[in-house]
Parts: sequence; structure tokens; C-alpha cells
Amino acid sequence: MRGAVAAAGVAPAEVKGIGFDATCSLVLRDAAGAPVTASRSGEDRRDTILWLDHRATAEAEECTRSRHRVLDYTGGTMSPEMQIPKLMWLK
Repeated sequence: MRGAVAAAGVAPAEVKGIGFDATCSLVLRDAAGAPVTASRSGEDRRDTILWLDHRATAEAEECTRSRHRVLDYTGGTMSPEMQIPKLMWLK
């Protein structure tokens, strides 16, 4: 933060907020840390569900319908690209 504020040439008091963004890919591992497949083929090298995977759309809609307070921080909706719907879909 100090470096970013210095590089921006603003006073710390001028900073009103910070934000961050990240993709929500999901890597599957077992308790020992070994890969777990996300594929019907059973190939454990296919252990990642990418952020753009929308197979959890129904689960995301279920989360949105819950009106849980966490949705206050996600724009009021849950995206199928987020972790919770993906984990629900896997289950």
C-alpha cells in the first residue's frame, strides 16, 4: 500500500478505499494434497475447474435466492464462477 500510494503521488488521507479482484478457479486436492479429478474420464491431471465454468449456474441461483448477507458484498447475486456454487455442484 505504501508503495502504491507513493507511486500514485497522493497523500494517504486521500485514499478512500481499496479493492481487489481475482478469478475463482478451483483446484481439487485430497487430504494428502494429491490431485482429485474433476473429469468423468477419471484422469487426475484434470483437477481444476476454471473460473469461466458455468456448470454451477443452478447452484449460484440457489445461493442468490437465499438472500444471505454475504450477497451484500457481491452485488446482490452469486456468480457460477464463484467457489461456493462450484463446491455445491461438485457435491
